[in-house]
Amino acid sequence: MIKLFASDMDGTLLNENHVISDRTAAAIKKLQETTDIEFIIATGRSFKSASVLTQAQDIYCRMINLNGASIHEKDGTLTDSNPLLTDTVLSVIQYLDTLAIDYAVSTPNNYYVADYEGFIKRIAHFMNVSHEEVLAAADGTDEVTNAQLLAHYGDVKPITEMELTKENPALKLLLFSSNADLLSQVRQHLSNFSDLDVTSSAADNIEVTHINAQKGLAVEAYAKSQGYTLDEVATIGDSLNDRSMLQMAKHSYAMDNAPDHIKAMAQNIAPANTIDGVAIILEQLIAEYAK
Repeated sequence: MIKLFASDMDGTLLNENHVISDRTAAAIKKLQETTDIEFIIATGRSFKSASVLTQAQDIYCRMINLNGASIHEKDGTLTDSNPLLTDTVLSVIQYLDTLAIDYAVSTPNNYYVADYEGFIKRIAHFMNVSHEEVLAAADGTDEVTNAQLLAHYGDVKPITEMELTKENPALKLLLFSSNADLLSQVRQHLSNFSDLDVTSSAADNIEVTHINAQKGLAVEAYAKSQGYTLDEVATIGDSLNDRSMLQMAKHSYAMDNAPDHIKAMAQNIAPANTIDGVAIILEQLIAEYAK
């Protein structure tokens, strides 16, 4: 019997419009209200970014954020943190600055970007708004869009203003490039650091967290803290940063929109996120629970 269900967000829980559909929201709430199965989210997003989407559908649950670099209760309380080592971050950044590659660093309250214009272009595409709207938001001249931007990313600042401290540690390093060879080169360099976990959520990025900040480790630790066995855990995802939790759970689902090598890591294939695949799986679990 499944007692814990952990879901990724982008490409999994979220549809092609980067939101939680009404059907998926209804399935989550029904699971929470009519079964003893606990629903949690495990995402590469920060708590700010993820909670904007869950609160829009009145969904409240425990969250594993930034791939396990921070963990929050459903009320937003931070319960655990696995930051990157400052010396490692500074060393990696020094290397990245010798390359033509865009990167950003997430801290508890800020999002530091190396290429400001590149950030604006990515976010305009991601948030389905115009380039001008995002610029206005970043400048603080558009209050509505500015609120959206702050909610998703915190205070966006240039990397030159970053000061890492015990109170403001680096939680996640993100790299972006459409050059596959360059990303491969960077991955090779990062493999020299034993304290890093290197993964990705798309073909054009690399996500770097502390070696202890992995979705699978976080899901497993929480399951054990609640008295669940791994046989009672279900996980669902679509990307490389979901690998650790797909491989640790007996009941694992890869989305049909996932790459083939991700599908090979899971026990089951769920329908694509574009047709509410998570909702379909949850509806099946609810029906089985009612028998």
